[in-house]
Amino acid sequence: MVRLIALGVLTVNETATTDAPDARPPEAPAPSIRRDIRSGLLGVGIAILCLIPPGIHFVSGPLGPGIGGFFAATRVHARGKHIASIALTLAVGEAIIAWIVAGILMVIGTIGKDSATLLFVAVVDVAVFFYSFCLAGAGAFLGGLSGGG
Repeated sequence: MVRLIALGVLTVNETATTDAPDARPPEAPAPSIRRDIRSGLLGVGIAILCLIPPGIHFVSGPLGPGIGGFFAATRVHARGKHIASIALTLAVGEAIIAWIVAGILMVIGTIGKDSATLLFVAVVDVAVFFYSFCLAGAGAFLGGLSGGG
C-alpha cells in the first residue's frame, strides 16, 4: 500500500482492498422454501435432459431424478428439511410430466379412456412419484454432503 501511495494511485485517506489468500468461497443464499422449489425445478429439468441422449438414456433416464436431485442440492448446499423439499418438488414435477404424457397418449388415441386404463395410469403415476421421490432424496442427500453448507 505504501508503494501505491508513493506512485500517487492512492491518497493517504484511501485504503487498498486486496483479496486475501484465505478468502472464503461465497456462501449459499439463505435457506427458504422458494429456493428449494426453484432448485427442485432445476432438478426436474436435469432429469428430463437425462432422457434425451440416444443410447445412454437407458442408464441416464432411470437415474435422472437422482442426478437432478444431486445437482439441485449441490447448488444450494441443502441440508435437513431442504433435501425433502427438493425431493418432493422433483417428484411432483415428474408425476405431472407423467400425467401430461398419459393425456397426450389419450388424446391421440394410443391408449383408451376407459376406467381400467385410467386406474393403470394412476398406479403408474404413483409409482413414478415414489420412485422419483426416493431417488431424488438420495441424490439430494449426497449433493448436500458434497456441496458443503
